[in-house]
Amino acid sequence: MSDFTFWVISRDVPHYRVWERMFRREAWTVRSCETPEMFRRKYAGGGALAIVEISPEDAANPEKYLSQLAGLPGLITVVFGDPAKIPPAQVAKLIEHSADDFIPKNIDERVLRSKIKAYLRRVMPSPSYACTEIKSRNGEVRIDKTKRMVYIGSANGKEKEFNSLTPKEFEILYLLLSLEEQIVSRELVLTQIWGDKSDAVNSETVDKHVESLRKKLGPFGRQIQTVYGTGYVLKCG
Repeated sequence: MSDFTFWVISRDVPHYRVWERMFRREAWTVRSCETPEMFRRKYAGGGALAIVEISPEDAANPEKYLSQLAGLPGLITVVFGDPAKIPPAQVAKLIEHSADDFIPKNIDERVLRSKIKAYLRRVMPSPSYACTEIKSRNGEVRIDKTKRMVYIGSANGKEKEFNSLTPKEFEILYLLLSLEEQIVSRELVLTQIWGDKSDAVNSETVDKHVESLRKKLGPFGRQIQTVYGTGYVLKCG
């Protein structure tokens, strides 16, 4: 499970700082660079949403400007600019040439946040799956993706750390918590955790990883419930 990253590609540093604060409040990982060329050199894959500033001059030749972003795996590209200077015909060309959307530079922060969550729903099980840290609804369990740590007992102030999970066990638990109280099919686990290698893995492998995960989590492991014939559901509390 690679960390999903938000990129702001712009030379307008003050504008970037405003959006950066918003992204960090959502516990999203955010980075920046000045041009699509710089982004292409830095992008390591794993999934990203790039918000790219475009000038009226560059909008006149979108194929050239966005060529550095075309074909990159796992990338969502959202272009932003001044709608008073970029006419609808050019916006249409931007979307035709690999951009997924166009937003005005002065977009309301609440609208931008909602749009981003809508983009995320297209590529992952839930928007929280892109966060660097998530918590259960009752606060009992907390997972820090950056530190690869699981904390249980947060609600009563007596946290217990779990750092012995294998990478796959950690990723499965993160997926289950991001979809807390929702049924997660074995097929979804295979797709999200094993990715391109999922065809070489069967559902029994998923079951073995979940069983091992339950044992390592002790009493909390019982909250990972099996849904017969389908998959699993995590019910905290």
